[in-house]
Amino acid sequence: MDKVNFSVASIGKEEEDAVIRVLRSGWLTTGKETFAFENEFAEKIGAAHTLAVNSATSGLMLAFDACGIRENTKILTTPYTFASTALAARHLGAHIEYADIEKDSYNRRKACRRYEKTNKSYSSCPYSGKCLQNGRNKHDCKKI
Repeated sequence: MDKVNFSVASIGKEEEDAVIRVLRSGWLTTGKETFAFENEFAEKIGAAHTLAVNSATSGLMLAFDACGIRENTKILTTPYTFASTALAARHLGAHIEYADIEKDSYNRRKACRRYEKTNKSYSSCPYSGKCLQNGRNKHDCKKI
């Protein structure tokens, strides 16, 4: 089984220089660096628009809202992830259900297939992004 690292950061000179540039700009939350990042990211992923937020939690809340997550929408996620996955959906009124990850892949493919047969469901990102390698879950749970 592959080892999953929990907080190994990869920070080099380029990242350090970017942080210094932001700090010296006088704009910690918006400004030209944020706008440049949004534009570069939009171009990289082929999107017409992007929006930088202060945290992954805020990003999840916006994504869930944009995908129509509302009161009593059922969300299937794993309990083996950061709390924001469930909390962001719960903030919008969703009902959270849990399925554990599969030992060999860190995925929930089998649980998702069983769940979708009986529910209109949404699933948050699989644990650690692990199963996204090689497009293995392309047709698994509806993804946000």
